[in-house]
Amino acid sequence: MKTLKTIILAVSLIIVLCLQVCGAEEITAWVSLTEGKVQVKSTGRSEWINIDRDYALKSGDSIRTDRKSSCVIKWDSGNVTRLFENTVLHFKSLIAEKNGTTMTGLKMDTGRIVVHAKPLAKDASYFIVRVPTAMVGVKGTNFFVEVDKSGSAKFGVLGGEIFVASKGSEVKLANEAMVDVDSSGNIGEPYNVPKGDKIEMYRALMVIKKV
Repeated sequence: MKTLKTIILAVSLIIVLCLQVCGAEEITAWVSLTEGKVQVKSTGRSEWINIDRDYALKSGDSIRTDRKSSCVIKWDSGNVTRLFENTVLHFKSLIAEKNGTTMTGLKMDTGRIVVHAKPLAKDASYFIVRVPTAMVGVKGTNFFVEVDKSGSAKFGVLGGEIFVASKGSEVKLANEAMVDVDSSGNIGEPYNVPKGDKIEMYRALMVIKKV
């Protein structure tokens, strides 16, 4: 099986070529719900602006939530994610090709997200979330990511499977399992999602699917 690093390198080249000759388009994503203070920084701009619901996002945009704040982001393809408080998320790629291939690349600095990712229709499609010390790739599942200011991260899956990669190592998680990655990028042993985290994440998923 190809590693996440190999997939990302290959897809990065595909994105460049498709944007030039294939007529690839931006995937439509928008903020469907906000609570508290939510801000966006657009490509080429240095300032963060306050936003409300129905704000459209594109490749290159960054979004952040303040203390006791959150938001829900939806894709027209059916993906949904919730940003909890003190989260910073960057949209590195939101690309859709005419043949149905989709490419979603997110980069997360700090905070916590829960994601409902729809099954991908094409083998070349991908949905990847990077954090400072690792990355996770999925083909369609419910999962969550948490990362602190040191770069230490937690990845968990609630259904289906995900692949977590760091420092040349990769681990597959399935069936309500999670794993920790320390600030040096070392992947720990998988373990069951704690009951408290499981309840919180399932509740969050129920809410975002209704928004």
